[in-house]
This record gives sequence, C-alpha cells and structure tokens, in this order.
Amino acid sequence: MLRLRHSILALLVLLAASACADESTSSAPDAGPQDVTTDTPVSETGLVINEVAAAGDPDDWIELYNGGSDSIDLGGWTLTDSDPQHTHVFAGGQTIGAGGYKLLLRKEAGAFTFGIGAADSVVLYDASGLVVDRVDWAEGASPSGTSYGRVPNGSGDFQTLVGPTPAAENVENPSWSCGDDVKNLDETCDGSDLAGGHCEDYGFTGAGLACAQDCQSYDTEGCQELALTVVVNEVSSANDDPIELFNPGEEAVDLSGWTVSDENEEPTQGKYVFADGTVLEPGAYHVLLKETDHLFGLGGADSVRLRDSAGLLVDSITWPKDAAAVSFCRIPNGTGAAQVCSGASLGESNAP
Repeated sequence: MLRLRHSILALLVLLAASACADESTSSAPDAGPQDVTTDTPVSETGLVINEVAAAGDPDDWIELYNGGSDSIDLGGWTLTDSDPQHTHVFAGGQTIGAGGYKLLLRKEAGAFTFGIGAADSVVLYDASGLVVDRVDWAEGASPSGTSYGRVPNGSGDFQTLVGPTPAAENVENPSWSCGDDVKNLDETCDGSDLAGGHCEDYGFTGAGLACAQDCQSYDTEGCQELALTVVVNEVSSANDDPIELFNPGEEAVDLSGWTVSDENEEPTQGKYVFADGTVLEPGAYHVLLKETDHLFGLGGADSVRLRDSAGLLVDSITWPKDAAAVSFCRIPNGTGAAQVCSGASLGESNAP
C-alpha cells in the first residue's frame, strides 16, 4: 500500500511539471511578425488598410488610414503581401496624423517594391510584430480602373470601387441595374453598351452582336456565319512572312477590294488591298509575300484576317508563340483546322 501511494505521488509531480513546461512554452513571445490567418486578432491602433489597387495607374498602390485620435509613427512597422518573402519595412519618421491617409505607390521612394497580384493579400504589422490589419481579395476584385476599399471609409467591409480615391475618403459605388445601357462591374454588357464585344470574338462576322437580357452574356443570333469562300490556308512567320489563300469552292471569287491584315487590323504599314479585277479560280492558291505584296510582318504569335470588299470577315487564323516558325496550315487542305505543320507547302496542297 505504501509503494502505491509513492507511485501516485510521483505521477502527480510529473503531471504538474509537464503542465508548467507547456504553460511556459505557450507564453514565450514569437520573434518578428507572427504567422497570420484570416481570423488572427489585430492590434487596436485605429490604423487600417483602407484601399488597394492591384492594377493601379501608373502602378499598384496601397492606402493606409488613421481613424484614431493620435498620430502614429510607422517606424519599424512592416507591410507584406501573401508571400512572406515580400516585405517592406517603414523607415523611422514616417507618420500618419489622426484622420490622415498615407498612399504607398509601388517603387516610389519609401514605399513597397513587390507587386500586388490579381488575387493576393496585404498584411500590416506594428513595430513589435503584431498584426494591425489585413485584407485578402480574390481575382477580379480589383481590375484595371478600379480599387478594392472599405465602405464606409475606414471601417466598412471591402468591396470593388468603380471610382478609386487614393489618399482620400472612399466613395460608395453609384446604384445601377441591368437595362440602363451602361455596362457595370457585375455585368458582361448592358443593352447598347456591348463593352467592346464583336461577332468576330465568337467566330462569326457582321454587326449583329447583342447583349443578353440578363446582362451576363452575349447573344450571337444576329451575327453571320463566315462565308469561307476563300480561306487563309497557310502562313509562316519566317523569312518573307508568306500568307497563302485558297479557294476551296467550285466557283471563281472576285477579290477586288478585299483586304488582308494581321492581328492589329490596321497595321502600321497598312493592310494589303487586292487590286480591282483580281480573281481566284476554284482550287487555286494565291501567295502574298512581305515587301513584295503586304508590308506588315507576322509575329511569333499573331493572326491573319481576310475581309471582303464590304469589310466582313471571311476567314482568319491565329497561332500561338512560334507555332508558325515553319508553317501553320490547314489540314485537311482548305477545310481542316489550322495547326503546326512540319514543312511549308506554299502554293500546293497541305500534307498531313
């Protein structure tokens, strides 16, 4: 019985020592900025990250706002994005007065040097390494021409703002609705405001593209199918940048006034215009060469567009980087999809 009592006492002593060790370990301070999660408690200073621009003009920017009653010295404070290796430490003497703003423009003197991503975070630490504030956003929350800021200013939740206000009070977005003929942030298009959309973006031609009634997509019912009476059959971005056209039909096609251009639509040196009386017979090829015919060059990644005399797109092909270094051609000849070809066959049928 005595031995049992001694064993129990020894066990109690060990448990007490272990508990003390755990308590001592958990209370030890961390060195530097602490690890951050979205629910990490923040230091109550009155200072907040108030607005960010992930695609700002002329560069990314971050706005801090002091909503407190005292001026704050930022010396030794730290700013990071979602990558802990991207760190900016504020030099001594940088302060924000009560009710004041501090705008940090990327790469400006005294500001941060890392870029802010389309989906990213910004975290602010005080000089002791405590989190003061943080903001996280998903891709699309701060597109070009907008910012991501607190509404109401300094205290509200973050939202995409159509009117960025760097170093000034954030302004709530105006009200809008589908059907007001103005394309807004949550819309693809709106009535007559097609936001730059064209039938050609969807493999058609013509000017009949419309906005769907829900403002979330385009309606291509009014667009026209490509005629494909003549096709862009082969191109190469090497040497004299040849462009081969082919008539896959059974009738001759009058090319008078037709045009050929690259992805710029209006090349610096001008699009190529076929002379009056130019006819392409059934099953015939017509090869255009740089300097001899067209003046524009074909890039490593580019497009060639063929339009009729009314400006309607007849055919086009687009290739990714270096795909046309030798030849980018239609297989089967004249009708198949354009693809990388092992050898050029200008003026002749494309071989598999």
